[in-house]
Amino acid sequence: MLEQLLDKAKELYDYVLIDVPPVLEENDSKIIASLSDGVILVVRNGKTEDFLAVEAKKSLEVANAKLLGVILNAKRANPFFKKFKM
Repeated sequence: MLEQLLDKAKELYDYVLIDVPPVLEENDSKIIASLSDGVILVVRNGKTEDFLAVEAKKSLEVANAKLLGVILNAKRANPFFKKFKM
């Protein structure tokens, strides 16, 4: 049923983004990852331990998920760049 829902969404939309619980906490996350075209792993700076990020990557590989990249969330900007207003 989930696979059919994802297939229908792919027909209707150019991009389908799915936010799931942490991959190491829920099996549903790995199931959805394996049915997706790609996965972006989000890690929180200063909170996600390095070894847990590596374990999450390994868990996605075991689930045959295609890891597209990683987002580092909550990283503080370098004070040097504060003088540049963008």
